Amino acid sequence: MSAEDIGADELLARLGGNDPRVHVADPDPAVRAVWRRAIDAVRREHLTPPGMRLRHTGRDRGDLVIWLEPVEQAPPVRPDRLLVPSEIVEAHPLLGSPEELGTHLDVEPASLPRALRLLQVFIETAEARHYTVAWAAAFSTLALDRDGHTETVECGEEREHRAVAPTAAELGDKAPRYSWQRVQTEQRWVATGRLCMQLGDDGDRRGRRRRWADRTRWRLEDKLANVLAEIDRRVDDAVARRQAQQEQSRQREVRWDEAIEHARRAFGEQRRRDELLRQVEAWHDAERIRAFTRTLAARADRGEHPGDRAEVDAWVDWADAYAESIDPLVAGCLAPEEIEATAEQLRPHLRGWSPYGPDQR
Repeated sequence: MSAEDIGADELLARLGGNDPRVHVADPDPAVRAVWRRAIDAVRREHLTPPGMRLRHTGRDRGDLVIWLEPVEQAPPVRPDRLLVPSEIVEAHPLLGSPEELGTHLDVEPASLPRALRLLQVFIETAEARHYTVAWAAAFSTLALDRDGHTETVECGEEREHRAVAPTAAELGDKAPRYSWQRVQTEQRWVATGRLCMQLGDDGDRRGRRRRWADRTRWRLEDKLANVLAEIDRRVDDAVARRQAQQEQSRQREVRWDEAIEHARRAFGEQRRRDELLRQVEAWHDAERIRAFTRTLAARADRGEHPGDRAEVDAWVDWADAYAESIDPLVAGCLAPEEIEATAEQLRPHLRGWSPYGPDQR
């Protein structure tokens, strides 16, 4: 079935098969558009089974993965807000005291106690969701690993480029002596007190948020659940892609094994055909030689051959012996011995597959 034949009914039929997910590996724009129209038709015409909802990833790029899930298991549009306490009784081993945390974070000392409370709740919640959390190699960055996939979260404080007057200590002897003297300002990056968190960019998240920070209408505490929800979605998508790729590899290996078995049979059949035709050709040669020698001997008997009779008889005897030696009916007609085909002997029968493996050439 071609991509143009994919519609709502075909999509639902595939989703109802043994594999609950439909995976299309990095389709070209035309094929992706066909699948998106099928997804839209299912939703527009309310064709999903009762209690289920249709979800997909890869709307615009990358692999397209489509699946059905129970409505009650669907991630909420707005995840529940995580409660951040006003103080920490015992800091997580990754964090330690605010002073120790300052060695890991790009945050001014005044904001470290708040950053400690935020990260305490963030890490504990992530670990409760079966993530392994550690400091990444990059400064001010946490690494969260689950199911063999790692996402990074950069934590820090936003800074602004502002005109700042140097302090008296910085000016030293150049400090003004009179109130009317003016001090030249300098452009510096200044801490704002606004804490922020940013996920790593994997290049396939267009339209999905990856940065959260303090703003007029909310604080970062209000968005911690959103950060974790996006990490969950990323990891789930990555796991689904990996499983789909593993299934593709498994199916490809199965098809390669079938192709190898077919090639071995085809190679054996080809050898038998070649041997049969060789035997038939040899038998015809032997029969033609015998017919020739009979005619030659008859002409000699009638005195129609100019050569010496003894020489004719010698030649006829040798020719008849040779015919006997090449005649498969005399030597015994047998099928060729079975042999193990080499890789290159299998190649002509593999229909484009490599004899060295499913991913080789």
